[in-house]
Amino acid sequence: MRTSPSCKISRNLQKYETKNIILRKLISLFLIKLSNLIGSTEAINILDLGCGEGFVIKYLRDINSNLKFEGVDINVAAVDLAKKMNPGVNFQRNDINEVQYNVNSFDLVMLIEVLEHLEDPGVVLNEIKKFSNKYFVFSVPCEPFFSIANFLRGKNILRWGNDPEHLHKWSRNQFVAFVGKYYSVLKVVCPFPWIIVLCRK
Repeated sequence: MRTSPSCKISRNLQKYETKNIILRKLISLFLIKLSNLIGSTEAINILDLGCGEGFVIKYLRDINSNLKFEGVDINVAAVDLAKKMNPGVNFQRNDINEVQYNVNSFDLVMLIEVLEHLEDPGVVLNEIKKFSNKYFVFSVPCEPFFSIANFLRGKNILRWGNDPEHLHKWSRNQFVAFVGKYYSVLKVVCPFPWIIVLCRK
């Protein structure tokens, strides 16, 4: 991801540690939907690409201690915090385009709010197929609702709510069609204002 490390970690921390009651509720609903989707696969070994500070991994581990994770992020500070939040989990600092694992190393690979930041998300979707012969979970903001929600809470007002770090914007149908070029889409859930898809190769 070509993002500013200090900006990225600040945005993630602000999101997951927000005092805004409404935003906290939306994030909680998102995590519940994500957990239910992953739980339906019975996956145990999970790779989180673009894991940030490890908030999602921590939530999922708290729900199910049997889950085994590995996390990858390009941001040094984010990886350091992820290690502190998730003792015993292996994290590495690396670019998603350069990460290497053995073929079919994981039951499930997930990219949570990552693809919208990538210059060429299609290349990444194609490359990571080899890491699992089972499941993949992808999540992105659902537009235009994500930008509208930002604007209404006073975020990125001069950009009409559009996040300056988001290089791509998808509606539900657009994202399902995009992912469908590379994977078989099994299920789609849309906890406002996000899209989550469960896929197989």
